[in-house]
Amino acid sequence: MKKAILVFVVLIMLSSVAYGNKFSEIDSVELMDSKTNTINTYQPINLILKGKDVITDVPGILYDLDGETRTLVPVRFIIEELGASVNWEQSTQTATITHNGKSITLTIDEKYAYVNGNKTELPSGVPAKLMSYDDTWRTMVPIRFISENFNLDIDWLGDTKSVAINSLEQDLTGIDFKYKLKFPEIRLKTTGYVDINDYSVGGSNTGIEDKMIFSIPNVTLVNSAFEESIFLKKENGMINYDISLFGIKNLIMSQEQGDIKSITIEMNLNKKKGFNTFYDQKTNELVIQLINSVDKVYTDDLYNSKALIIETQEDQPAFDYNQKENQIIIDVVNSNLKVNPGDKTTVSINSGGILDYTYYQLNISSDTPYESDDKVTRIEMNLTSDKSVDDVYVEEIDNKIYAYVSGNPLKGFEYAKTTNADSLLDIQFKENGKYNLSFDEKNNILEVSFLRDLVDIDELNLDIDDQIVKAIGISKSLDQYVIKIALEGPVSFKEESDSNRNTDSINLAFKNIEIMNSKYTDRLIVIDPGHGGKDPGAVGTNTKTKESDLVLKVGLMLQKQLEAKGFRTYITRDDDRYVDLYQRPNIANKLGADLFVSIHINAFSRASAQGIEVLYSEDPTRDNYGFARIMQDYLLSYLNRVDRGVVNRPRLVVLKNTMMPAVLAELGFLTNPEEEQLLIRDEYLEKASNAMYKSIIDYLN
Repeated sequence: MKKAILVFVVLIMLSSVAYGNKFSEIDSVELMDSKTNTINTYQPINLILKGKDVITDVPGILYDLDGETRTLVPVRFIIEELGASVNWEQSTQTATITHNGKSITLTIDEKYAYVNGNKTELPSGVPAKLMSYDDTWRTMVPIRFISENFNLDIDWLGDTKSVAINSLEQDLTGIDFKYKLKFPEIRLKTTGYVDINDYSVGGSNTGIEDKMIFSIPNVTLVNSAFEESIFLKKENGMINYDISLFGIKNLIMSQEQGDIKSITIEMNLNKKKGFNTFYDQKTNELVIQLINSVDKVYTDDLYNSKALIIETQEDQPAFDYNQKENQIIIDVVNSNLKVNPGDKTTVSINSGGILDYTYYQLNISSDTPYESDDKVTRIEMNLTSDKSVDDVYVEEIDNKIYAYVSGNPLKGFEYAKTTNADSLLDIQFKENGKYNLSFDEKNNILEVSFLRDLVDIDELNLDIDDQIVKAIGISKSLDQYVIKIALEGPVSFKEESDSNRNTDSINLAFKNIEIMNSKYTDRLIVIDPGHGGKDPGAVGTNTKTKESDLVLKVGLMLQKQLEAKGFRTYITRDDDRYVDLYQRPNIANKLGADLFVSIHINAFSRASAQGIEVLYSEDPTRDNYGFARIMQDYLLSYLNRVDRGVVNRPRLVVLKNTMMPAVLAELGFLTNPEEEQLLIRDEYLEKASNAMYKSIIDYLN
């Protein structure tokens, strides 16, 4: 009877969805073996496939058999990432993998597999296993079996207990800049197929120069193939192109000497730009194509209006705007669709005037106004019956396109933060006119008023809260607009408009004196909210609250506190998206950060586990322990929870691979009923943020 129950559970769990990856933060996991129905303890491993994390619901493990240790991984996640398919046959306990004409059949607890009908012994005679973690069952196979049958290289990274699975090793032997193409290209000559990953750092609102970083795993840079010239310099093994092309200031190629063998290409940009990458099999070239991309499409409530927001990779994205009955059509020209590529995706909203929206890569045909070689992402927004196309206002700000469904709520009115300490308010009049200005020193409120005929702005209350301006209230009084600007305590303002206040615009400059004069203005703190996107992390037992959402809240709170004190900050993610494990420390290293703070929440199979701990990696060149000790003490003081201690975790990638003092704070357990109720409350998260903020100040002082 016990076996029958187990078989039923297996049938249900084979189609389960991954709920998050906490395995990189813990030293051991308990898995059940379907053959013996026993639970054993194993060491979990990280899986890196072609430079990207593989997020699984059952971890890869180190498996001992007859005195030898082998790495077992859940086959479905690896295979599907490679574009193969897996079919499970319950009656025979077999998994059949098909890919590029190859058929592989694995039977649970058999040390042989069939490859295109031929019997093959699995590496070291380790059989395929059916194992479960937290009631989720997966077929596990030796990682070397995958590499041998899919023409891949495998590297074991013992320091972080990671397995890197890559395309076969190649050399990079040349570069060519194709600047006369419609979409300019940087072509990298290689000896065979290679993979590439990319991420960006910097941004106009961070005070950090825009950079684009490309990583090419398992490739060797052949320096001797590149001859020095007026544009190219070699230094310390790096190849530096001072090209000043395509809005790129320079391009630096270097061989990385870290855990994973790779080449890094770093581009310093004049402004944020978009890129597309692909491998040209005909020429054996890796291509970096300069073209914008649409990374995200979503709705939000802004300025008392529902807005559709299209997020791209480039500042000032080019777009066409058209109307059709009760539909708005926005074409992002010269762009690739990165979110759900290849799919026509429709999202139902049915609120705020938006019925639904659909986005897809437009198929260029004769009935479109585009050339055959154009690339266009189309977004179609359908309105509810109570709205018309005349209610919609579309504009672009930085790298985003906004479509407001109540007209332009801020026509002629613009407020923007220019640096951490400075901001500007600009109000454009329809014609010359006078304005009045007064300052209430007691309440720190600046009041501006002028005739209503001069502009057309909606009555709004804007919660700015950017360490310079707390809020802006726009109201109408008789024949006038009255704008009240609530300033932070140490903020000064300056009129840059006409001294007689008779002008066609009002220009006010604000400056936070405390931030400007702070002794921390040269200090950069990288804040790393864990998980995100495809990886929710731990999930609350009762509330199903995601760790990724909670740690993002804390990260944004901490960023705000640090910036108010004058720190420069960089947050690895500011929304619900995933950042690869190795990218997180790389970002901090590329930016030359002073401190790295990763924020997490714990989970455990037993609900009794509770408390606070701060993790660090012992390193004689960095005072990781000292930083962790201070942060643990502050967290205990502010949160009043069980002390789980300061714990050395040298295998954690974000702690081992950072070059500055780095810690990982675990703020409690979502699997503990009492702490789950605390963690979902903003007051608790604010206390955690305050504790981390205080520990950073204390450590640096």
